[in-house]
Amino acid sequence: MLGQCLFTVALRVLLAWIYNNTGPGVLAVVACQASSNVAWSLFPNHGSHYDPVVTGLLTAAVALGVVLRFGGRTLVR
Repeated sequence: MLGQCLFTVALRVLLAWIYNNTGPGVLAVVACQASSNVAWSLFPNHGSHYDPVVTGLLTAAVALGVVLRFGGRTLVR
């Protein structure tokens, strides 16, 4: 459960960053959210091999990399 919570928070950070840096539209955010919703079912047997801890850690690492690379000022308008 903690892995899924970590994934959710990290994905929200990424979605906020994408929204704030792609202009006034929400198409990029919708595409990212949709790919996140579909990705787990691409594993064999509709997510049987999905591990929320691994997914949460990977997504948190990407979110941390974005914050470290571009700074916190790109997360807000």
